[in-house]
Amino acid sequence: MRTVSNTILVCLFGLLPVQFSIAQTSGSGVDEVIIEKVRETELKHRISESGVITFTFSVEEDRTQAVLLFGKVNTSFSTDYMTIISRVLLVDKSRFDNRVAFDLLKKNWNYTNWSWQIKEEESTGKVYVYLGTSVPVNTAAVKLYRILNNLAQEADRIEKQLTENEDAF
Repeated sequence: MRTVSNTILVCLFGLLPVQFSIAQTSGSGVDEVIIEKVRETELKHRISESGVITFTFSVEEDRTQAVLLFGKVNTSFSTDYMTIISRVLLVDKSRFDNRVAFDLLKKNWNYTNWSWQIKEEESTGKVYVYLGTSVPVNTAAVKLYRILNNLAQEADRIEKQLTENEDAF
């Protein structure tokens, strides 16, 4: 009986690496499934050394908005996701007050697919505010394009509201 249970444990542990190594990494540090999805969109992009894929969208005549897609697959509840964000605001921590936070929370009420993310750079005293979402890796390329474009449009709209039309990102 003891031999059988040890054998079952060995078999179970032998399967674990297969479950966690589904995403293959390309030479750019981006998981292959994500880079293939990006290629399918046929959008112009650049890949950073850290594996972040950047798209730049024209949102108005004289304005652009960067959208970042992280090159690593995230898994939640057995589903593989891609994380997409767009910078909306860069502000000194001392100026990131209750009014800014309250405005962001009010805007969040109307979102079904977006969420706010805030990252503090302690070395500079700056706070970055991002609008982001996560989408399944198997999202169709046409739908991924629409998601990226819509995120850029919405991030730019909010950026203009929060920065009085300054085009920072």
